[in-house]
Amino acid sequence: MRLVRSSLIVFSLITLLLAGCAKETAVTVTVNAGSDLFVQLPADTVNLSGTVTSGQTTNVSFLWSPVTGPNTPTIANNNFASCFINNLVAGTYVFQFQAICNGTTATDTVTVIVLPLRTKTITIQPGLYTGQDAEAGYTPGLYDGNGASGTDPWLRIVDWTWYAVGAGEGWSRSFVKFTALDTLPANAVILSAKLSLYALSDSLTIYSGFPGDSYYPGSPYNGSGPNPLWLQRCTQNWDQTTLTWNNQPTTTTTDEVAVPASTSQFSYNVTDLDVTQLIRDMKATPGTNYGFLMRLQNEQFYNSMNFDASEAKPDSSTGPKLVVTYQY
Repeated sequence: MRLVRSSLIVFSLITLLLAGCAKETAVTVTVNAGSDLFVQLPADTVNLSGTVTSGQTTNVSFLWSPVTGPNTPTIANNNFASCFINNLVAGTYVFQFQAICNGTTATDTVTVIVLPLRTKTITIQPGLYTGQDAEAGYTPGLYDGNGASGTDPWLRIVDWTWYAVGAGEGWSRSFVKFTALDTLPANAVILSAKLSLYALSDSLTIYSGFPGDSYYPGSPYNGSGPNPLWLQRCTQNWDQTTLTWNNQPTTTTTDEVAVPASTSQFSYNVTDLDVTQLIRDMKATPGTNYGFLMRLQNEQFYNSMNFDASEAKPDSSTGPKLVVTYQY
């Protein structure tokens, strides 16, 4: 009888211990996948971090997985409480955070909304804080190339002769710079850039006795051929108050843009000239927004083209105009 009684006691103790172990292993957990998040393109990554909010916090395994979304993004470290997700596109994603502990599974989800790129269009014309424009000229024996013309109301691009005043062949080139481009966001993606140049608004007064644009139907200077320009990107900085022919900045022919020959004498406008790649070139290397040079493709007399400078009107309304559309 003592043997039986001892066996019963031992059996009872083992049963109680097993029951206690079962209660300890039957642990439930709850999790939180974190607050919903917003991502603004062009950023295409997000960090997600889940937590165990109650229950056992050791010996827990984790798993992040996509539930819905516009594409299948890449999830790095998906078996950790925190993960890194990239290759997101515009749209709404739902990700599931899962924790497994002693056979018990808990899940929660988080929503990530990826906003599309913002599109903005700005119009820039040279002014006190937005840009500069100026002409630089040289005529041997008349203009020595050291004179600054940054306050003149016109932009002349000329190869002409001044024999009537005892001088020979002379040249003028013009420059324009849109400093307000530097205010664009660093991550801006240039979609388009269009440059417009406008005819002299007071040409007969400014150019008394001057022929204006040299190439047009019936022009006496058509024998010199068309007068198209090159628009080239400057590779050195300049200032309209000190710019002269002799210190004009260097330029590059890379992605230069042709300005078509004139079609009238005093009313020729160039509108929406595509300078997208030139602006992209400037944007690609911060700190190189030095503007443009306008020069005749054929710098031989008699060729000329003329436009209003920003100084032609008090509100700069007829000066050079740049319209840029970008995403950011």
